Amino acid sequence: MRNNRLVSCGLAIWVGLSINLKSRAADAPSSEGIKFKFPIGLSYIDGAYDIDNKLKQSITFTGTHTVSDDFVLPVGLTLNPRIEFPFGLGIGLALGPFEFLSVSENGDFSNSELSYIIPVGAYLQYNLFRDSAISPFVRVGVRYPITGGSMIKNGELGFFGSAGVEFFRNKKVSFGVEAGYDTSRVTVNANFGAPDMKATPIGFNVGIFVMF
Repeated sequence: MRNNRLVSCGLAIWVGLSINLKSRAADAPSSEGIKFKFPIGLSYIDGAYDIDNKLKQSITFTGTHTVSDDFVLPVGLTLNPRIEFPFGLGIGLALGPFEFLSVSENGDFSNSELSYIIPVGAYLQYNLFRDSAISPFVRVGVRYPITGGSMIKNGELGFFGSAGVEFFRNKKVSFGVEAGYDTSRVTVNANFGAPDMKATPIGFNVGIFVMF
């Protein structure tokens, strides 16, 4: 709950700051060139299967429990608002890709476990041909996975990087594609006598996004 409150407060501060700066920028000379970008997208997350496999390994480790069913959603929502400066460098807040997994366990009793992972972080992005319709970019940053569910324990801060292309950047609404890798990890343990297992919740990822 404390982590959730911190995330909510941080997001509120970021949105408030962005609105305030955007209002000031609208009154400032256009030569300043500060832009505000709000990409919202969906990413395929290869790490979702790593988490699912580690959960099943942890449940069945002692041989006294079995997995009756599991559900993996390898696609997560992403939100990466940023402030972009005239020389092409931007600084932003990374939210997502959000992950949800469910594992049903049978053994001495039946139990259905729903787990979630909310990655939060910050990044720097550099765009080439910033004022052109097509703009390649690279993004680097850090992310921390906030976890929920009794089988997924604490997260570990990791680095991530991605590269992609934004299209129709000179329009009010544009879109883009990207691919990257995230090194952040979480600890998985079903609490049935298995040792802690490390898993990469994001890992390799590819995504599409719409940008306002």
